[in-house]
Amino acid sequence: MLEFLEDIKDIIFGNKRLEAYRHFASRKDFKLKRKHNPELLPTDILTMDLFREKRRNRAIKGMIYRKENDLNILSQIFDLHHYNDLGKKSTTVYVFENDDMHIPHFVITPKSNFGKIGSIFSSSEWADVNKDFANSFDVKTVDINDMQMMLTLQFAEVMLNMQDFTVEGRGNHIVIYRKNHTTDIIDMDNVYLDGLDLMDIILHDHSKEMI
Repeated sequence: MLEFLEDIKDIIFGNKRLEAYRHFASRKDFKLKRKHNPELLPTDILTMDLFREKRRNRAIKGMIYRKENDLNILSQIFDLHHYNDLGKKSTTVYVFENDDMHIPHFVITPKSNFGKIGSIFSSSEWADVNKDFANSFDVKTVDINDMQMMLTLQFAEVMLNMQDFTVEGRGNHIVIYRKNHTTDIIDMDNVYLDGLDLMDIILHDHSKEMI
C-alpha cells in the first residue's frame, strides 16, 4: 500500500531521485529503468545477506545499467526500498556481474568502533595482507582458502577507499552497499569505479597464485 501511494505521489509531484538517476545516466552512458521487480534479480543476489528481509516489503525504483565491454561486466546501480508500517528505508546497491567468475559466498563488512578498538590488541589473518584493512573490516566466507587467494594487497587497498561500505559476493556477482543509506549522486561515480577496480582485481590479479 505504501509503495502504491508513493507511485501516485511520483506521478503528481515528480521524483527528484529518479531525475538525478536520469541525469547521471545521460552523462555516464547508462541506460535507465524507472522500476524493476526485485524478484527478477539473479538468485546469487537474492540469496545474499542484503536480501534477508521479507520479499513483499521490497521494491526497486530507479535502476541504471551498462555493459563494461573491456571487462565483460554487466553493471547495475539501483535504490532498494524496504517498506514497513512506519514507511521505508532505502539502500543504494551496486551490482557487478561476470559470467566467467565463480566465487563462493563472502561478506566484507566495516568494523564497529568497538571492533576497531579490539583489533588494536589482536591481529587477524588479514593483517599480513594489509594491517589497515584488517583493522577496518570483518571478513566472513564459506571458503577461507579461496578468500585468501582473492584478497590481495590491491584488493585491500581499494576496500580502504570504501570504509563505510559492505562488499558481498556469490557466484557471478559482486554487490556493494551501505545498508539503509543512499549514495549522493555526486559520490556515485567514485563508488562505481571502485567496484570496477575490485572486479578487475578478482578477475586478473594472480599475485597469490603459486608459480
